Amino acid sequence: MLANNKRFEILDFLKGISIILIVLTHIDVTMQLVDLYREPLGFNYWLKVLYRSGYEGLRVFFVISGFIITYTTLKRWKSLDKINVRKFFRYRFARVAPALLFIVIVLSLLHSFKIQGHVLPDELSFFRTLFAIFTFHVNCLESESLYLPGGWGVLWSLSVEEVFYLLFPLLCLKVRNKKYFISILILVFILGPITRYRLDGFSVWQAKSYLSNMDSIALGCLTAFLTNGLNIGKKKLYSLVFFGVSSLILLLCFKHSDSLSFIRKYFLYESLISISMAIILITSVRLELGFRIILYPIVWFGKICYEVYLSHMIILVFVVDHYRSNGYENIYALYYLITIFVLSGLVGFLIERFISIPLNKRLRG
Repeated sequence: MLANNKRFEILDFLKGISIILIVLTHIDVTMQLVDLYREPLGFNYWLKVLYRSGYEGLRVFFVISGFIITYTTLKRWKSLDKINVRKFFRYRFARVAPALLFIVIVLSLLHSFKIQGHVLPDELSFFRTLFAIFTFHVNCLESESLYLPGGWGVLWSLSVEEVFYLLFPLLCLKVRNKKYFISILILVFILGPITRYRLDGFSVWQAKSYLSNMDSIALGCLTAFLTNGLNIGKKKLYSLVFFGVSSLILLLCFKHSDSLSFIRKYFLYESLISISMAIILITSVRLELGFRIILYPIVWFGKICYEVYLSHMIILVFVVDHYRSNGYENIYALYYLITIFVLSGLVGFLIERFISIPLNKRLRG
C-alpha cells in the first residue's frame, strides 16, 4: 500500500489544474472571452483550447475520484470484500453532504428571491429539482427538460459519481474475487465510448448519462489496483509519466483539429484523456512527486476543489452581471476573470474551513 501522504500532493495539483479548467470554461461560456480576444491577441485557437477544456478537467476529476475511493477502501479494509458498507456510506456522506446541503440552501434562497441567473425555469418544479439532487439524477432531469441555471446545473456530475459509489461497496461484497471485480471495471470502461456512440444525436444525455462518464471513474479504480502492484524502476516511471503528460497535452491541444477526427467520431477521445490521466497517476504517485512553492497555489486550489466546484457558478453569475453592465469592455475582461478566481478560492476555502471539515469530523464520529 501507499504509505506516505506526501504522494497525495500530486492529486491536489491535478485537481487544481482541473478545477481551473472547469472555471475557465464556465467563464468563457458566460463572458465569451475567446470571441472577445480574437482580434487583440490573434491566437484564438490556443485560447479556445485553454478556455474550453472544462469537460476534460471533469474527466480528470472522475479518474482521480475513482482512484481515491479504491485506494482508501483498500487502505482501511485491506481487501475489497472486507469493506464495511455502513462505514463506507457514512464516510462518503460526511464528505459530500455538508457542502452540498449548504449550496442547495443558498441556491434555494436565491431562487426564492428571484435573483437573476439562479431562478429555475417555469417548466421545472422547485421540489422536483430538490428531489433530483438528493436522489442523484440531476443529469436525467437536464436530459428531460431545459438546462438548469449554472449553480444548479453543475450538480449533474455529482449525480454520476454518487450513483457509482452507491453501487461500489455492494459490488465489493457481491464480487469477492478480485479478478472478477477488475473485469467488471474493465467492462464499465469499455461501455463508456459505446454508450456515447449509441447516444449520438442526444447531446445532453450523451454528455451527462451515467455510463458515458462512469468509464473514467472505473478507470480510476483500476488505476489504484495497478499503482498498488506496480514494481518497475524509476527511469521507466519517469518515461511513463512523460508519456502520460505528453499524450494529455497533445490531446488537449489538437482536440479541435482534423487529426483527431477519427477518435472523436467513435467517441474515444474521452477514453484517451482518461487513460493519459491514469498513466500520470500511476507513475507520479509511485515517484512521490512534490512541487515547488510557485505551484502551491494550484495545489491549494486542488485541496478545496469540491467546495469551489459547488460554489463557483454562484459567484460567476454575480460578477458577470456586473461585467455586462460595463458593456463587455475587452480591457476589463482579465480583471473580472481574476476576480472570479480569487472570490471562488476564498468562498471555497471558507466553506471547507467552517462547514466541510468540522461537519465531516462530527458526522464520522
